[in-house]
Amino acid sequence: MPEQGTHGHITLLLAGHLARAAGPVEPAELAARVRELAAEHGGFWSKSAREPGTEPELVDRALTRLVALGLAEITERGVVPRPALARYAVGEPVVREPGPARRLPAASHDTTAKDEK
Repeated sequence: MPEQGTHGHITLLLAGHLARAAGPVEPAELAARVRELAAEHGGFWSKSAREPGTEPELVDRALTRLVALGLAEITERGVVPRPALARYAVGEPVVREPGPARRLPAASHDTTAKDEK
């Protein structure tokens, strides 16, 4: 997102939520999601953004930005993610167990000079 700070972070988190949505999302659902996100990320947000009841304003500001960027559309059915928003979807992390150490092949030395003698 082109904006930093609390509002940019909330916009990015809601963009990821919308990108994973199967269809239109109601603004009230997004406000509930902001409440959930505040519990997890609120320590990084401004004090005013953590105040109870500010969620609708935070959602409105995030949606204004997403619509202006052409990443979402507000319709009668709710907020509809546009295809470009998929780039903000975050998949589940994949944890790989360390395997046996791989050895790199030994550096090959130029043996041409030896072979010619």
